[in-house]
Order: sequence, then C-alpha cells, then structure tokens
Amino acid sequence: GDFGRREELDWNEAKEINRGGQGIVYRVPSGSGESFAVKTRVSLEEIDRLIKLKHRNIVKFLFVTTHNDQPAMAMEYADRNLRQHLNRSELGNPAFIDIICGTADGLAYIHEEGLVHRDIKSENILIQIQSTGKCVAKISDFGIAREIPTCWVRHQIIGSYQYMAPELLVPRAINGYDAEDERKRVAELEPRIDT
Repeated sequence: GDFGRREELDWNEAKEINRGGQGIVYRVPSGSGESFAVKTRVSLEEIDRLIKLKHRNIVKFLFVTTHNDQPAMAMEYADRNLRQHLNRSELGNPAFIDIICGTADGLAYIHEEGLVHRDIKSENILIQIQSTGKCVAKISDFGIAREIPTCWVRHQIIGSYQYMAPELLVPRAINGYDAEDERKRVAELEPRIDT
C-alpha cells in the first residue's frame, strides 16, 4: 500500500507525549522544523487501518518510519487531547459542542468504513487548535480497533436464521462491544454542557 511521504526525523529532540498499552507516542521534529506525532510499537494492521481512514475528524496518517529497528507511524501533530484541553482552558458550550459533534462525525465515518474503534475516551480525542481559535476534534489510537463483520454492517443479517449461531442473530460486535456502545461513549466523554 501507499505508506506516504518520507521525512528525516530528529529523534534526539523527541519528547514523549503519551504512553499506553498499544504503544508510545512522541512529538518528533523533522529537519524542516515541522513536528509529527510518531507512534512506536505499532502494528502493521493499525498502520493499514489509519492509511484507509480519511476524514477531517480522524488523525491523519502521514508516513511509516522506524524507531529502534521497529515500525513506527508518523501522524499529524495535535496540540493536546480532550482531557488536557479541558484541564487547561475554560471550554464554553459552543466549543465543546463542536468537539463532541466532530467526534460523533468521525465515529460515524469509522463505522461506515466497517470498523469499531473500541477505545473512545477523552485521551484518544485529540484537539487541533486552528489559527482562528476554533477547536477540531481528531479521533486517534486505532490499536485495538476491529472490523465489523460484514453481516453486521447496516444492521443487516445475511444467511439462514435457522442455521446461524445465536450470537450472530443479535449484532453485537467484537468481544461484546459494538458501534452503539461507542456512540454512547461519545455522549459520556465529559458532562460539561450546561442544560
């Protein structure tokens, strides 16, 4: 597949910005002065997933590189995650609504593409602050995302009911976690909107 452009990265200036069960993310500058978010200990499946996802509210894959002779993935750098953003700033209702709507749009796109993210939380919602001050939500970390079985897409079951395994009759996705669960997670991210 297309593994994107190449950049010379300055690992001497790398700064760890996130550590999780699926890898470590560093902010790494390039020779041109641009910074990238580079995830190490990344699987080829995660790289492949992110290459295919192209949406304003999904963190953008840029190129594959290596770190300590292991595959690593360079992505666009975002200023902070939603948790950090909420801790650092007074986020008014319109801005928070934009972030939640952007997250919901990105998640709907992921589901349309046949994936379940399985780890929607404020740490995996990145916030990119535009020059206008507007915040754009970017869903990140597809390390445990899984494909939705084809028979569950669009809530359509294909096959003969009388011969199907019982668990296939109710469209629950991977390990008891489905797209509906993810939509609920977006609504539960942070109860900060005044009603």
